[in-house]
Amino acid sequence: MTDYDHVVQMIKSMCYQLTDKQLHQTVEYENGYKATIQWGIWHIADHNRYHQAHINQLRKWFSQESETREDQHHEKRDFTIGGGNPSLGR
Repeated sequence: MTDYDHVVQMIKSMCYQLTDKQLHQTVEYENGYKATIQWGIWHIADHNRYHQAHINQLRKWFSQESETREDQHHEKRDFTIGGGNPSLGR
């Protein structure tokens, strides 16, 4: 299990133990702001989705870039097969 998976499991376990009363409890967080525990959990999940979307986009771009590099590599290799100018048919 990765560190990330371990943290997610810890959060899930903690959330299952919370009562409705606890979820609606207001707590203070950075700079004196206040929010319910329920909102805090939602915010963490939403922030995770935000980062996951970026990761998925980066994977897509990397995959496209890898395919482009591979295609270019094959084109260069095909050009040299037969030893000659491809426009001359050799």
